[in-house]
Amino acid sequence: MKIISSGLAKGDHAKSIVFFKKGNYKEASSIWGKILDSQKDDIIALKGLSCCLFIENKHREARSYLEEASSYAAIDPEITNLIALTHLSDGNVQQAIEAILDAQELQSHPLLNETLNQIKKLKDPDHAKNMSLLPLIQLTLPSTTILSPQILLQIKKYSPYIALVMIFASLYLFYPQLRNWAISLNIRNRGEISPATQVSIKGINDIINARENFKIILSEKVIVRKFEELKTAISDQKHNKAKMLVNELLASNASLAVKERISILESFIIDPSTDNIDYVPSYAEIAVAPTIYQGIILRWQGTVANINHQGRKKTSFDLLVNFLGNGQVEGLAAVEVAGLQELNNGDKVTVMGPLLGITKDNRVIIEGQKIVPY
Repeated sequence: MKIISSGLAKGDHAKSIVFFKKGNYKEASSIWGKILDSQKDDIIALKGLSCCLFIENKHREARSYLEEASSYAAIDPEITNLIALTHLSDGNVQQAIEAILDAQELQSHPLLNETLNQIKKLKDPDHAKNMSLLPLIQLTLPSTTILSPQILLQIKKYSPYIALVMIFASLYLFYPQLRNWAISLNIRNRGEISPATQVSIKGINDIINARENFKIILSEKVIVRKFEELKTAISDQKHNKAKMLVNELLASNASLAVKERISILESFIIDPSTDNIDYVPSYAEIAVAPTIYQGIILRWQGTVANINHQGRKKTSFDLLVNFLGNGQVEGLAAVEVAGLQELNNGDKVTVMGPLLGITKDNRVIIEGQKIVPY
Protein backbone atom coordinates (compact mmCIF):
# COMPACT_ATOMS: atom_id res chain seq x y z
CA MET A 1 0.00 0.00 0.00
CA LYS A 2 1.30 3.43 -0.95
CA ILE A 3 0.48 6.38 1.32
CA ILE A 4 1.10 9.87 -0.05
CA SER A 5 1.33 12.81 2.34
CA SER A 6 -0.37 16.06 1.39
CA GLY A 7 -0.99 18.94 3.80
CA LEU A 8 -1.06 18.73 7.59
CA ALA A 9 -3.61 16.73 9.57
CA LYS A 10 -5.42 18.30 12.50
CA GLY A 11 -7.61 17.11 15.38
CA ASP A 12 -9.39 13.78 14.95
CA HIS A 13 -7.96 13.26 11.48
CA ALA A 14 -4.44 13.30 12.92
CA LYS A 15 -5.42 10.67 15.50
CA SER A 16 -7.06 8.37 12.95
CA ILE A 17 -4.13 8.64 10.54
CA VAL A 18 -1.66 7.70 13.28
CA PHE A 19 -3.75 4.61 14.09
CA PHE A 20 -4.07 3.79 10.37
CA LYS A 21 -0.33 3.96 9.72
CA LYS A 22 0.30 1.72 12.74
CA GLY A 23 -2.11 -0.88 11.33
CA ASN A 24 -4.76 -0.32 13.99
CA TYR A 25 -7.58 -0.16 11.44
CA LYS A 26 -10.34 -0.70 13.98
CA GLU A 27 -9.47 2.46 15.95
CA ALA A 28 -8.91 4.43 12.73
CA SER A 29 -12.31 3.30 11.40
CA SER A 30 -14.00 4.31 14.65
CA ILE A 31 -12.64 7.87 14.55
CA TRP A 32 -13.33 8.35 10.84
CA GLY A 33 -16.85 7.02 11.38
CA LYS A 34 -17.48 9.64 14.07
CA ILE A 35 -16.20 12.36 11.74
CA LEU A 36 -18.69 11.23 9.08
CA ASP A 37 -21.53 11.34 11.62
CA SER A 38 -21.12 15.11 11.74
CA GLN A 39 -19.78 15.74 8.24
CA LYS A 40 -20.91 13.12 5.73
CA ASP A 41 -19.01 14.65 2.76
CA ASP A 42 -15.57 14.51 4.41
CA ILE A 43 -13.54 12.91 1.57
CA ILE A 44 -10.54 12.01 3.74
CA ALA A 45 -12.76 10.20 6.23
CA LEU A 46 -14.72 8.44 3.46
CA LYS A 47 -11.54 7.24 1.72
CA GLY A 48 -9.78 6.31 4.96
CA LEU A 49 -12.75 4.39 6.34
CA SER A 50 -13.27 2.62 2.99
CA CYS A 51 -9.63 1.57 2.93
CA CYS A 52 -9.84 0.19 6.46
CA LEU A 53 -12.96 -1.80 5.59
CA PHE A 54 -11.31 -3.14 2.44
CA ILE A 55 -8.24 -4.29 4.37
CA GLU A 56 -10.57 -5.98 6.87
CA ASN A 57 -12.21 -7.85 3.92
CA LYS A 58 -15.50 -5.95 4.30
CA HIS A 59 -15.61 -5.28 0.57
CA ARG A 60 -19.30 -4.57 0.10
CA GLU A 61 -19.38 -2.08 2.98
CA ALA A 62 -16.19 -0.46 1.68
CA ARG A 63 -17.69 -0.11 -1.81
CA SER A 64 -20.77 1.59 -0.33
CA TYR A 65 -18.63 4.34 1.26
CA LEU A 66 -16.50 4.60 -1.90
CA GLU A 67 -19.55 5.15 -4.09
CA GLU A 68 -20.67 7.88 -1.71
CA ALA A 69 -17.19 9.44 -1.87
CA SER A 70 -17.33 9.26 -5.67
CA SER A 71 -20.52 11.36 -5.64
CA TYR A 72 -18.50 14.18 -4.03
CA ALA A 73 -15.24 13.63 -5.98
CA ALA A 74 -16.10 11.94 -9.27
CA ILE A 75 -12.60 12.11 -10.81
CA ASP A 76 -10.56 11.05 -7.77
CA PRO A 77 -8.42 8.15 -9.16
CA GLU A 78 -7.80 6.72 -5.68
CA ILE A 79 -11.53 6.27 -5.13
CA THR A 80 -12.00 4.65 -8.55
CA ASN A 81 -9.00 2.41 -7.95
CA LEU A 82 -10.38 1.18 -4.62
CA ILE A 83 -13.80 0.54 -6.20
CA ALA A 84 -12.09 -1.58 -8.89
CA LEU A 85 -10.14 -3.47 -6.24
CA THR A 86 -13.34 -4.31 -4.33
CA HIS A 87 -14.73 -5.83 -7.55
CA LEU A 88 -11.51 -7.78 -8.12
CA SER A 89 -11.54 -9.11 -4.56
CA ASP A 90 -15.02 -10.50 -5.30
CA GLY A 91 -13.80 -12.01 -8.59
CA ASN A 92 -15.74 -9.55 -10.77
CA VAL A 93 -13.02 -8.75 -13.30
CA GLN A 94 -15.32 -7.22 -15.92
CA GLN A 95 -16.85 -4.78 -13.40
CA ALA A 96 -13.37 -3.76 -12.25
CA ILE A 97 -12.31 -3.09 -15.85
CA GLU A 98 -15.47 -1.11 -16.59
CA ALA A 99 -14.97 1.06 -13.48
CA ILE A 100 -11.43 1.93 -14.55
CA LEU A 101 -12.23 2.51 -18.23
CA ASP A 102 -15.20 4.76 -17.39
CA ALA A 103 -12.93 6.87 -15.16
CA GLN A 104 -10.14 6.91 -17.76
CA GLU A 105 -12.53 8.46 -20.28
CA LEU A 106 -12.83 11.46 -17.94
CA GLN A 107 -9.19 11.65 -16.85
CA SER A 108 -6.30 9.25 -17.36
CA HIS A 109 -4.10 8.52 -14.33
CA PRO A 110 -0.96 6.36 -13.79
CA LEU A 111 -2.53 4.66 -10.75
CA LEU A 112 -5.45 3.37 -12.82
CA ASN A 113 -3.11 2.42 -15.67
CA GLU A 114 -1.04 0.31 -13.27
CA THR A 115 -4.08 -1.51 -11.87
CA LEU A 116 -5.34 -2.13 -15.41
CA ASN A 117 -1.93 -3.52 -16.40
CA GLN A 118 -2.04 -5.93 -13.45
CA ILE A 119 -5.50 -7.09 -14.56
CA LYS A 120 -4.16 -7.68 -18.08
CA LYS A 121 -1.50 -10.01 -16.67
CA LEU A 122 -4.20 -12.38 -15.43
CA LYS A 123 -4.26 -15.49 -17.61
CA ASP A 124 -7.54 -16.60 -16.07
CA PRO A 125 -10.22 -14.24 -14.67
CA ASP A 126 -10.92 -16.82 -11.97
CA HIS A 127 -7.50 -16.00 -10.47
CA ALA A 128 -8.62 -12.45 -9.61
CA LYS A 129 -9.61 -13.46 -6.07
CA ASN A 130 -6.06 -14.65 -5.47
CA MET A 131 -4.41 -11.41 -6.59
CA SER A 132 -2.29 -9.51 -4.10
CA LEU A 133 -4.36 -6.32 -4.04
CA LEU A 134 -2.86 -4.47 -1.07
CA PRO A 135 0.19 -3.23 -3.08
CA LEU A 136 -2.21 -1.67 -5.62
CA ILE A 137 -3.80 0.65 -3.04
CA GLN A 138 -2.80 4.31 -3.05
CA LEU A 139 -4.14 6.73 -0.44
CA THR A 140 -3.36 10.42 -0.06
CA LEU A 141 -3.57 11.52 3.57
CA PRO A 142 -2.49 14.66 5.45
CA SER A 143 0.83 14.40 7.25
CA THR A 144 0.85 14.06 11.04
CA THR A 145 4.36 15.50 11.39
CA ILE A 146 6.07 18.72 10.42
CA LEU A 147 9.78 19.54 10.07
CA SER A 148 11.18 22.04 12.55
CA PRO A 149 12.58 25.37 11.25
CA GLN A 150 16.08 24.22 12.26
CA ILE A 151 15.84 21.10 10.11
CA LEU A 152 14.47 23.08 7.17
CA LEU A 153 17.38 25.54 7.52
CA GLN A 154 19.91 22.67 7.44
CA ILE A 155 18.24 21.18 4.36
CA LYS A 156 18.43 24.53 2.57
CA LYS A 157 22.11 24.97 3.59
CA TYR A 158 23.19 21.60 2.27
CA SER A 159 20.73 21.34 -0.65
CA PRO A 160 23.46 21.47 -3.39
CA TYR A 161 25.26 18.52 -1.79
CA ILE A 162 21.98 16.68 -1.28
CA ALA A 163 21.16 17.22 -4.97
CA LEU A 164 24.54 15.78 -6.03
CA VAL A 165 24.06 12.76 -3.80
CA MET A 166 20.60 12.18 -5.27
CA ILE A 167 21.95 12.44 -8.84
CA PHE A 168 24.71 9.91 -8.18
CA ALA A 169 22.27 7.66 -6.31
CA SER A 170 19.86 7.79 -9.27
CA LEU A 171 22.64 6.95 -11.74
CA TYR A 172 23.68 4.02 -9.57
CA LEU A 173 20.11 2.82 -9.11
CA PHE A 174 19.14 3.04 -12.79
CA TYR A 175 22.46 1.92 -14.26
CA PRO A 176 21.08 -1.51 -15.33
CA GLN A 177 18.19 0.13 -17.21
CA LEU A 178 20.55 2.63 -18.86
CA ARG A 179 22.81 -0.20 -19.95
CA ASN A 180 19.87 -2.16 -21.34
CA TRP A 181 18.82 0.92 -23.30
CA ALA A 182 22.33 1.32 -24.74
CA ILE A 183 22.43 -2.35 -25.76
CA SER A 184 19.01 -2.09 -27.42
CA LEU A 185 20.40 0.61 -29.76
CA ASN A 186 22.93 -1.90 -31.09
CA ILE A 187 20.31 -3.99 -32.91
CA ARG A 188 21.51 -5.56 -36.17
CA ASN A 189 20.02 -4.14 -39.37
CA ARG A 190 17.90 -7.03 -40.64
CA GLY A 191 18.02 -5.69 -44.16
CA GLU A 192 21.73 -6.57 -44.32
CA ILE A 193 21.25 -10.35 -43.88
CA SER A 194 22.99 -12.08 -46.79
CA PRO A 195 20.71 -12.62 -49.82
CA ALA A 196 19.33 -16.00 -50.80
CA THR A 197 20.44 -17.84 -53.89
CA GLN A 198 19.25 -16.59 -57.24
CA VAL A 199 15.56 -17.37 -57.02
CA SER A 200 12.46 -15.27 -57.49
CA ILE A 201 9.24 -15.16 -55.50
CA LYS A 202 6.15 -15.97 -57.50
CA GLY A 203 3.96 -12.89 -57.97
CA ILE A 204 6.26 -10.63 -55.91
CA ASN A 205 5.34 -7.46 -57.85
CA ASP A 206 1.63 -8.03 -57.27
CA ILE A 207 2.34 -8.71 -53.59
CA ILE A 208 4.30 -5.46 -53.19
CA ASN A 209 1.58 -3.44 -54.93
CA ALA A 210 -1.09 -5.02 -52.72
CA ARG A 211 0.93 -4.19 -49.58
CA GLU A 212 1.35 -0.56 -50.59
CA ASN A 213 -2.42 -0.18 -51.04
CA PHE A 214 -3.41 -2.27 -48.03
CA LYS A 215 -5.69 -0.62 -45.46
CA ILE A 216 -7.94 -2.03 -42.76
CA ILE A 217 -11.29 -0.24 -42.84
CA LEU A 218 -14.03 -2.18 -41.07
CA SER A 219 -17.72 -1.46 -40.62
CA GLU A 220 -19.14 -1.38 -37.10
CA LYS A 221 -20.95 -4.65 -37.81
CA VAL A 222 -17.72 -6.37 -38.88
CA ILE A 223 -15.86 -5.01 -35.84
CA VAL A 224 -18.51 -6.48 -33.53
CA ARG A 225 -18.35 -9.83 -35.36
CA LYS A 226 -14.56 -9.99 -35.19
CA PHE A 227 -14.63 -9.01 -31.52
CA GLU A 228 -16.88 -12.02 -30.85
CA GLU A 229 -14.64 -14.24 -33.01
CA LEU A 230 -11.69 -13.11 -30.88
CA LYS A 231 -13.41 -14.18 -27.68
CA THR A 232 -14.21 -17.55 -29.26
CA ALA A 233 -10.63 -18.05 -30.44
CA ILE A 234 -9.31 -17.28 -26.96
CA SER A 235 -11.82 -19.69 -25.43
CA ASP A 236 -10.80 -22.38 -27.95
CA GLN A 237 -7.11 -21.71 -27.18
CA LYS A 238 -6.30 -20.88 -30.81
CA HIS A 239 -3.24 -18.67 -30.42
CA ASN A 240 -2.65 -17.73 -34.07
CA LYS A 241 -6.29 -17.03 -34.85
CA ALA A 242 -6.67 -14.87 -31.72
CA LYS A 243 -3.41 -13.01 -32.35
CA MET A 244 -4.37 -12.26 -35.96
CA LEU A 245 -7.76 -10.88 -34.89
CA VAL A 246 -6.13 -8.71 -32.21
CA ASN A 247 -3.59 -7.32 -34.68
CA GLU A 248 -6.25 -6.65 -37.31
CA LEU A 249 -8.62 -4.88 -34.92
CA LEU A 250 -5.86 -2.79 -33.33
CA ALA A 251 -4.67 -1.68 -36.78
CA SER A 252 -8.20 -0.93 -37.97
CA ASN A 253 -10.48 2.09 -37.63
CA ALA A 254 -12.08 0.69 -34.44
CA SER A 255 -12.63 3.26 -31.67
CA LEU A 256 -10.13 3.76 -28.87
CA ALA A 257 -12.62 2.31 -26.36
CA VAL A 258 -12.95 -0.87 -28.43
CA LYS A 259 -9.17 -1.11 -28.85
CA GLU A 260 -8.70 -0.80 -25.08
CA ARG A 261 -11.00 -3.77 -24.54
CA ILE A 262 -9.19 -5.71 -27.27
CA SER A 263 -5.86 -5.07 -25.50
CA ILE A 264 -7.33 -6.49 -22.32
CA LEU A 265 -8.60 -9.59 -24.13
CA GLU A 266 -5.14 -10.01 -25.66
CA SER A 267 -3.71 -10.69 -22.22
CA PHE A 268 -5.85 -13.85 -22.04
CA ILE A 269 -4.43 -15.40 -25.23
CA ILE A 270 -2.57 -18.63 -24.44
CA ASP A 271 1.21 -18.62 -24.70
CA PRO A 272 2.48 -19.57 -28.19
CA SER A 273 3.70 -23.13 -28.68
CA THR A 274 5.24 -24.97 -31.63
CA ASP A 275 3.32 -28.04 -30.48
CA ASN A 276 -0.10 -26.43 -30.97
CA ILE A 277 -0.23 -24.39 -34.19
CA ASP A 278 -3.80 -23.74 -35.29
CA TYR A 279 -3.58 -21.68 -38.51
CA VAL A 280 -0.56 -21.07 -40.75
CA PRO A 281 -0.79 -18.22 -43.29
CA SER A 282 1.00 -18.36 -46.64
CA TYR A 283 3.99 -16.20 -47.55
CA ALA A 284 1.78 -14.02 -49.79
CA GLU A 285 -0.71 -13.36 -46.97
CA ILE A 286 2.05 -12.20 -44.64
CA ALA A 287 3.92 -10.17 -47.27
CA VAL A 288 0.78 -8.21 -48.14
CA ALA A 289 -0.19 -7.43 -44.53
CA PRO A 290 2.71 -8.23 -42.14
CA THR A 291 1.15 -6.20 -39.31
CA ILE A 292 -1.78 -8.61 -39.02
CA TYR A 293 0.43 -11.67 -38.55
CA GLN A 294 3.02 -10.24 -36.14
CA GLY A 295 3.75 -12.67 -33.28
CA ILE A 296 1.97 -15.73 -34.69
CA ILE A 297 3.68 -19.14 -34.81
CA LEU A 298 4.67 -20.30 -38.30
CA ARG A 299 5.28 -23.82 -39.59
CA TRP A 300 6.90 -23.61 -43.01
CA GLN A 301 8.71 -26.20 -45.13
CA GLY A 302 11.54 -25.36 -47.46
CA THR A 303 15.18 -25.64 -48.44
CA VAL A 304 18.13 -24.30 -46.43
CA ALA A 305 20.39 -21.76 -48.21
CA ASN A 306 23.22 -19.42 -47.17
CA ILE A 307 23.70 -21.08 -43.79
CA ASN A 308 25.95 -19.18 -41.39
CA HIS A 309 27.22 -20.54 -38.06
CA GLN A 310 28.00 -17.68 -35.65
CA GLY A 311 30.17 -19.66 -33.26
CA ARG A 312 28.09 -21.91 -31.07
CA LYS A 313 25.69 -19.15 -30.09
CA LYS A 314 23.53 -18.77 -33.17
CA THR A 315 22.83 -20.22 -36.62
CA SER A 316 21.16 -18.23 -39.37
CA PHE A 317 20.03 -19.23 -42.84
CA ASP A 318 17.60 -18.41 -45.62
CA LEU A 319 14.61 -20.70 -46.07
CA LEU A 320 13.44 -21.12 -49.65
CA VAL A 321 9.77 -21.80 -49.05
CA ASN A 322 8.26 -24.46 -51.34
CA PHE A 323 10.18 -24.62 -54.62
CA LEU A 324 7.75 -24.25 -57.54
CA GLY A 325 10.25 -24.98 -60.34
CA ASN A 326 11.93 -22.72 -62.95
CA GLY A 327 13.84 -20.88 -60.21
CA GLN A 328 10.65 -19.75 -58.48
CA VAL A 329 9.72 -20.19 -54.81
CA GLU A 330 6.55 -19.49 -52.91
CA GLY A 331 8.46 -17.26 -50.49
CA LEU A 332 11.69 -16.44 -48.65
CA ALA A 333 12.35 -16.39 -44.92
CA ALA A 334 15.33 -15.28 -42.83
CA VAL A 335 15.64 -17.78 -39.98
CA GLU A 336 17.66 -17.34 -36.79
CA VAL A 337 18.13 -20.26 -34.38
CA ALA A 338 19.88 -20.37 -31.01
CA GLY A 339 22.93 -22.63 -30.79
CA LEU A 340 24.94 -24.57 -33.35
CA GLN A 341 22.57 -26.39 -35.71
CA GLU A 342 23.76 -29.41 -37.73
CA LEU A 343 22.37 -28.15 -41.02
CA ASN A 344 23.74 -27.88 -44.54
CA ASN A 345 22.75 -25.88 -47.58
CA GLY A 346 20.19 -27.86 -49.54
CA ASP A 347 18.67 -29.61 -46.50
CA LYS A 348 14.87 -29.96 -46.59
CA VAL A 349 13.45 -28.80 -43.25
CA THR A 350 10.30 -27.70 -41.45
CA VAL A 351 10.82 -24.51 -39.45
CA MET A 352 8.53 -23.62 -36.55
CA GLY A 353 8.63 -20.41 -34.54
CA PRO A 354 7.21 -16.89 -34.12
CA LEU A 355 7.02 -14.39 -36.95
CA LEU A 356 9.13 -11.34 -36.05
CA GLY A 357 8.64 -9.11 -39.10
CA ILE A 358 9.68 -8.70 -42.72
CA THR A 359 12.95 -7.40 -44.22
CA LYS A 360 13.46 -4.68 -46.81
CA ASP A 361 14.03 -7.35 -49.46
CA ASN A 362 10.71 -9.05 -48.61
CA ARG A 363 11.92 -11.95 -46.49
CA VAL A 364 9.80 -13.00 -43.54
CA ILE A 365 11.85 -13.09 -40.32
CA ILE A 366 11.32 -16.20 -38.19
CA GLU A 367 12.77 -17.09 -34.80
CA GLY A 368 13.41 -20.78 -35.34
CA GLN A 369 12.38 -22.48 -32.11
CA LYS A 370 12.02 -25.97 -33.61
CA ILE A 371 13.57 -27.35 -36.82
CA VAL A 372 12.96 -30.88 -38.08
CA PRO A 373 13.78 -32.60 -41.41
CA TYR A 374 11.04 -33.50 -43.86
